[in-house]
Amino acid sequence: RSNTLTCRGMKAPLKPVDGKIFLELIVDRLSIEIFGNRGRIYMPIGVILDPMNRKLGLIARGGPAHITLLEIYELRSCWER
Repeated sequence: RSNTLTCRGMKAPLKPVDGKIFLELIVDRLSIEIFGNRGRIYMPIGVILDPMNRKLGLIARGGPAHITLLEIYELRSCWER
């Protein structure tokens, strides 16, 4: 309803395009980077994540939301060979 993306206290305006919102998240041990609607917004957030908690949650407030495509890739460390 408010057309706002919120993550860990950070907020950015993000309106749907053709009724859809496209989110790309890159989650690392020390950061979360969010790209909204193919780069229209960029939200970098510094965090220290618990390595034992690998949960990811998305919440829509003010109306229904449907995930049409979800792709998850686990990347290895660039320091590992």
